[in-house]
Amino acid sequence: MHSEAMKSQAAANLGLIERAFADRSAPSAMTDSVQLSDAEYAEVMSFRGLRWQDVTFEHVQQYSDAVFWFSPTAFCYYLPGLLAPGLREMRWPLLSADEIEAVASWVRWLETVEPTRHPDPPQVAGRREGSAREDALTTSMQMARTAGKITAID
Repeated sequence: MHSEAMKSQAAANLGLIERAFADRSAPSAMTDSVQLSDAEYAEVMSFRGLRWQDVTFEHVQQYSDAVFWFSPTAFCYYLPGLLAPGLREMRWPLLSADEIEAVASWVRWLETVEPTRHPDPPQVAGRREGSAREDALTTSMQMARTAGKITAID
């Protein structure tokens, strides 16, 4: 059973994700790969028309390889949809302390990347530059720390 503190932290992290990615537009292209098998293409397309807010844990489990073939804009759009179901449903993979530190290190590295260096800039409207990224980084760091405290999969 999950503690109330863990549920509260999950809800807070979910709120951060929802605010940080609220203005991101759905991708126009789901993949930029031309070498996908029919099965791989079907996995990617299973997300088409699905709002990131509506992605379920079961969908992520069933089509988990789709993330590898998303276009850059599809990856950015669906990233919160890959993170949020674990918070909503309190289900996480078991991560070791070293794995959590590796994820946290990657998130810290993201903080140093300049958005203008990417060929596919974020599609957000009405946001102060950097605010969504800062919220997302904070969320990722908190999620990585929270994941280390979860000791079982429901």
